[in-house]
Amino acid sequence: MSIERAIASIREDRRADYLFDTKIASEAVGCEATKYGDWWYRTRRKLICLAAVQPGELAAELALIIAEGAKGRRK
Repeated sequence: MSIERAIASIREDRRADYLFDTKIASEAVGCEATKYGDWWYRTRRKLICLAAVQPGELAAELALIIAEGAKGRRK
């Protein structure tokens, strides 16, 4: 199964284009809950553009970001 198909299959069961709990996610990024969808749409588009030109670098940066977030949850 392609990555695109896997993502599409997840989204078919969702009402939004993201899997985040809007209230929790908006608090985490510091925006209003009603504006989170806009924030995520803009950020996602930027990440897609960055992945197109530097996929390896973006993957490494995202792995570091995820590791930092996981470290924060263990505290």
